[in-house]
Amino acid sequence: MVQDWLNVPWVQYGLAPFIAGLVVAELFNRLRLSGLALIAGLAATYYASARTAPSLTPATGHDRIVLVALGATMLGLIFDLAPKMRHPAAAAVALFAGALVVWETWPVVTLETWVIVLAPAGLGILYAVWTAGTLTLLADFPERTSAAGIGLGGAVGACALLAGEARLASLGFAAAAASGAYLLIQIVSNERMQCGTTFALPLAAICALIPPITVLNAGLSWYVLPALALVSAAALIPLSEYLTTRVRGLLALTITAAAGAAVSATAWIVIGPPVK
Repeated sequence: MVQDWLNVPWVQYGLAPFIAGLVVAELFNRLRLSGLALIAGLAATYYASARTAPSLTPATGHDRIVLVALGATMLGLIFDLAPKMRHPAAAAVALFAGALVVWETWPVVTLETWVIVLAPAGLGILYAVWTAGTLTLLADFPERTSAAGIGLGGAVGACALLAGEARLASLGFAAAAASGAYLLIQIVSNERMQCGTTFALPLAAICALIPPITVLNAGLSWYVLPALALVSAAALIPLSEYLTTRVRGLLALTITAAAGAAVSATAWIVIGPPVK
């Protein structure tokens, strides 16, 4: 029975990472390690989708992105012990994200295709640097970080799915679901949770790397990248500290979810239904 449930796409993409994120966030909150909720959600989806991987469209870089997200989580644990390193860490993570896009792009570059690849690859690098740096800087604002995970993760998943990259899409949706669980706890309890870079770095890995890879390897339209960058920009909108955690969370969710939904709807109109 459980095996059958794990084969259902909405369980893999949404329910499994949501429950995993919810449980881990609650269990580790008192240890100030609630940020592990994000990687827990990704792990749940990765395990569930790996069982049915042959029926999904192969996605270049899928396993590597999961490994990068796992490494980012461990790095986040270190950075959370040294909060003063947040800004240098954001710059380093942003540059590293750009380097990863170059690494992933290089195999598809040939003497015949380099001119065609150059422009989208350059835009992909800029997008990765911007997104990774932005999400890392939001680590001190758990409501906005988790709201950004919902809006941007959902939009990234939708765009990848429309381009036919189902396995990459599953990671975007998993990030959104785990972020949703994390934000829900804060809204219900009306108390902040200390997500830190343990949450923000793997989220940055997923949201910064999937779109450029999908543009270069699956033909996703390059102009989706600036649109996705606006979602993380929306998450930067400051919210008054005089507001309660619940109100800040709902406002951040409204802003980022609206921006993410707009990008997803535009991609659907331009690209059309998911490629099978």
